[in-house]
Amino acid sequence: MLQITTLVHDLILTELWREEIYPELMKQSPKSTFGIYTILYHEAACINLIETILYHPNAAETLGDASLDLIDYCFRSLNLMLTRYSPISYFYFEFLISYLFTFS
Repeated sequence: MLQITTLVHDLILTELWREEIYPELMKQSPKSTFGIYTILYHEAACINLIETILYHPNAAETLGDASLDLIDYCFRSLNLMLTRYSPISYFYFEFLISYLFTFS
């Protein structure tokens, strides 16, 4: 199940591209945005494929150390969504996360 870890690695690289290179490309006003769209779509396709694969218990077991990277990616994505696109403040988000981990 080496392919699952490769998918997680590819997901992290695509996120890094979105955070670092995408803003620089958008500053230049590209004539065609289809190439940029395909890379952003690739991130969504990777996360959906990982979600579908992880419904199988054996796949979740073979994820190994890449599970920490996947959890970290999910935490960063949720943090970005709540702090940038929502009126909920970051402090409320930290409280919510600490509250959830006290009962696990």
